[in-house]
Amino acid sequence: MNLEQLRKQAKELVRAARAGDADALARLDGREPILARAQLVVAREHGYASWPSLVVAVEASAETFVLAATNGQLA
Repeated sequence: MNLEQLRKQAKELVRAARAGDADALARLDGREPILARAQLVVAREHGYASWPSLVVAVEASAETFVLAATNGQLA
């Protein structure tokens, strides 16, 4: 997962809901289309309880990848 792509998905969800898109409004469960709520929806759709939990998981995955790719050498 790419954090920047997830951020874009949340912003696109807000834009779509504000434009009256039925699917976007349904994903937001009829709630006000604000970024924080859209981030929560995106996080839950990926299996996380909150946006911060998703961010931590994505960042941990990136760090794990770098460590594996460099044989554990950060320098």
